[in-house]
This record gives sequence, structure tokens and C-alpha cells, in this order.
Amino acid sequence: MSLNIKNEEAHALATRLAKATGESLTEAVTVALRERLARIEAPEALERELLELGQDCAWRLKEPWRSADHADLLYDEIGLPK
Repeated sequence: MSLNIKNEEAHALATRLAKATGESLTEAVTVALRERLARIEAPEALERELLELGQDCAWRLKEPWRSADHADLLYDEIGLPK
């Protein structure tokens, strides 16, 4: 089997990726495609990761930031940015 990349930008990006990771060109393209397909086919994984990040940050917040309404922090009484 073969893959012939005829697009100069695609070839340059694949070459940069291979150099940055120390992988062969074939391995770099394969891993990149596998990772992108995983993100596309399982978007809930990204959602889960973002929720975990948010929860990790939330417990670190101190009052008044923890229970404050973001609108109160960012906008004045007539809705303009503070």
C-alpha cells in the first residue's frame, strides 16, 4: 500500500511533525491521523477532559470567586463591561 502526498503544504507539515517527534514520516502521519479520528469519533472524551479540568480549577477558587455570578464580576449595573 502507498500514500502519495502531492500537496506541498501537507508534505511540509508531515515532515515537520516527523522531525519534531523523531518518528518516521509514515509513523508521524499514521499517529496524527489516528489521533484526529479519535477526537472526531469520540468528542465526549474531550468534553470529559474539559469538565475534569474545570472541576479541578473550581475547587481551588476562594470566595468570593467561587460563588460569584460572572455577570456581577464583569459587567456594571447597566450591563456594560467594568
